[in-house]
Amino acid sequence: MGKIKYIFILFVFGFIGNIGAQISSRLDQFYLDPSAFNPAALGLKEQAQVNLFYNKSYSGMPGSPQNILANAALPGKNGRTGFGLYYLRESAGFGQLHNAYASYSYAFPVAEEGKLSFGVSAGVLTQNFDASKAIYISSVDPIVNALMFTPASTRADLRASAFFSLSGLNLGIAASRLTTPKFDYSYYNYGAKYSLQNIANFYISYDLKISENATLKPAAIITGYNMNYLRWQANLSWYYQDKFWLGFNAGDASHIGFNLGIKPHDGVKIGYQFSVPAGLNSRIIGNTHEFYTGILLGSLGASKNDAPARKTEQVQETTQTVQEPPKAPSREYKMIKVSRKAQLEQEGLDLDTSGILIQPLDSTKTVPGIYLVVGLHSEELKADLQIKQLYMQGFFSWKFYDQVNKSYYVYIRQFSSRAEASRFIMNNDTGLPQAWIREVN
Repeated sequence: MGKIKYIFILFVFGFIGNIGAQISSRLDQFYLDPSAFNPAALGLKEQAQVNLFYNKSYSGMPGSPQNILANAALPGKNGRTGFGLYYLRESAGFGQLHNAYASYSYAFPVAEEGKLSFGVSAGVLTQNFDASKAIYISSVDPIVNALMFTPASTRADLRASAFFSLSGLNLGIAASRLTTPKFDYSYYNYGAKYSLQNIANFYISYDLKISENATLKPAAIITGYNMNYLRWQANLSWYYQDKFWLGFNAGDASHIGFNLGIKPHDGVKIGYQFSVPAGLNSRIIGNTHEFYTGILLGSLGASKNDAPARKTEQVQETTQTVQEPPKAPSREYKMIKVSRKAQLEQEGLDLDTSGILIQPLDSTKTVPGIYLVVGLHSEELKADLQIKQLYMQGFFSWKFYDQVNKSYYVYIRQFSSRAEASRFIMNNDTGLPQAWIREVN
């Protein structure tokens, strides 16, 4: 009977406390991907990425809630639009919930580095039961039959949101609405009814730089169900060079825990959250575990110093064949040796490229700076030929060598700060097939 009681409690918690429209399932590491519960945050993404979460709550109880969440963010090339694809599967007791939708966001620049974005989502939510997983006394229980012989129910799921970001401060608000929140199951004279909640949430976080290598990142989220029931979660993490973090988490129902994570590669983040329910029932219901993996698409072969900015292209070697540009009879032939971009700018754009001799780089030296990169090559000769091609197209460009990934980058512009680079990307279109910001330290 004790086991039956726990399954019943979980079943009730699943429909009253957890299952609802949109992201009502438990997400402890919410601060790692705000776009999972606020689609407007897609407008702040700098590079295409996929975030994966697995959460197992109350592991000491059979049939306890567990969910799998996958969220893909696809920023637009103009640095303002964002697209997202989201899928959630949650199981609690013998009930299962599936939630899938597509999202869109658009961002407006605020001040020098800020953004105000708005987002919308549209999708479906499906609820079904697997009575074979239920523990019950009688196999002919009419309530069990009512659930077993009723098909899955599907509802349209809609959401709107706004997100603001400026100088490390992030604020977000989102609201969701099921078009038909009530679900009714009937079997002859017996039935089961429940209503999924409509949800609103408020998110806040701040990045506080405490030293050259360390940052404190407090974050909190408050979620309201049908405007009459609130849940809250708060987290404080310490980051070291954005490659390792350690933090503490607390929430409603007296949950406390810790989290840690590493960044083994510039394109991969791995996190883990452990939570303990405080109180007399902590030994009975067990702990909560959550695993996180974040992957930046197209970055697994990039340098450790690559830092895509507002307008981002995937960092990969230029695949088109780089050929020597044809001679232009109308251009002046002048034999010159060029060792920096400023020399080309002094000569103007009227020279025949056959007379331009591009000097090799000293591969042992690294030149710090923030660059607008348009090409990546494994051989210096290919970089030289692209510089000549860009010259024929009306662009002054130059190159630098990355000692980490043993590659040559071709750039057309250098900036003094990230703010300047962000403004340029936001307000200009180079007209070239690929361009991204790269910072060299």
